[in-house]
Amino acid sequence: MSVLSKGATAVATIVPSVTLPVVPIIAVSQGTSPSDTQSSVLTTATVESAARLAVVYVVQTDDPDAQAFDAEVCRSATVPHYSEAYPENGTAQNATCEAVVLVEDGNTDDAYPRCNDYDCEQFWGNWTECSTFCSNGTRTRSFALPPGDADAEAFDLEVCRSTKMLFYDDDYPVSGGKQGASCDTVAVVEDGSTENAYPRCSNFMCEQFWGNWTECSTFCSNGTRSRSYVVPLHDAEAQAFDAEVCRGAKVDHYNDEYPASGGDQHATCDTVAVAEEGSTANAYPRCHDYDCEHFWSNWTGCSTFCSNGTRTRSFVVPFDDVDAQAFDSEVCRAATVPQYDVPYPISGGVHKATCDTVAAVEVGSADGAYPRCHAFDCDRVQLVLFKRHPFTLFCGTA
Repeated sequence: MSVLSKGATAVATIVPSVTLPVVPIIAVSQGTSPSDTQSSVLTTATVESAARLAVVYVVQTDDPDAQAFDAEVCRSATVPHYSEAYPENGTAQNATCEAVVLVEDGNTDDAYPRCNDYDCEQFWGNWTECSTFCSNGTRTRSFALPPGDADAEAFDLEVCRSTKMLFYDDDYPVSGGKQGASCDTVAVVEDGSTENAYPRCSNFMCEQFWGNWTECSTFCSNGTRSRSYVVPLHDAEAQAFDAEVCRGAKVDHYNDEYPASGGDQHATCDTVAVAEEGSTANAYPRCHDYDCEHFWSNWTGCSTFCSNGTRTRSFVVPFDDVDAQAFDSEVCRAATVPQYDVPYPISGGVHKATCDTVAAVEVGSADGAYPRCHAFDCDRVQLVLFKRHPFTLFCGTA
């Protein structure tokens, strides 16, 4: 658009500045005052650069009137609103973007309209996953400008090169560079807390790699149990967790370190019971499956009627019961028969005791040691038998 005062014979033309590619053009016409020329603008296309705007002042050399007007009027005048003298022909007026916008709009709100087109933070890529599972990890992200975006490159050069990152107190890297920070720091900045700094830490537990405990190796005492520690071979995450967290860590409730995958842990049956159940009450659950006393047969009858008799019983462990055989070997071989103070015989052996002893132990009194003694009377037996035989069998001669 061209706006010239009536009778104008000279006009300023666009002369690009070296660093400022587009400038406003002021028309200078004969018979107008410098203040009038302020409104004689042929174009309003402007850009800001280095926080300043420039306009080149040009009086056409082939217009004598314009040259004379400039010499007479403009050389002693000041540019309206800027308090600066008009420059020499072919030179530029420079002003801050704030000054130009204040003159044009009455405020500086839009002095840098392109400043909001970019933000240094928008050039960041996403944070990587935390490098570790549970502690001392780091995260990284890349700083990259859009390829071929000249304005983004100019913004980065002007703003980002001299600005500290938000919340991290580091300089922004050049395009293609990276930022590294601890997982805790990133969590605090992004979420306000370290609570989720290591989200993968809860994906695994060292305890989950244990197999079941074996049965106690003995029935009633001095036994051990074992279990295997196996990390899935083809689970890279589990393998990494084990290497980072479990290697060197103590097993819960046991004063042992976690073994390498495929290794075993051994502990006494009492220790396992306390760790798993809080008590040794069930440390030997199979101890109650058998009792050495269960392997006895019944006592025979007393070998005599009234005195000096003996009784016997057999100790027999079922041959085809492996657990019973093991129980006998472990427990009965080292035990004594209650109240008789004799060792248990081997399977198939016999225990012999006086009839008085058996009665005292089994009944609590020797009074019934010879129950057959009262079944007969010597006088009656002798009379009856004398008629049949010339001798007596039970009571001797009368």
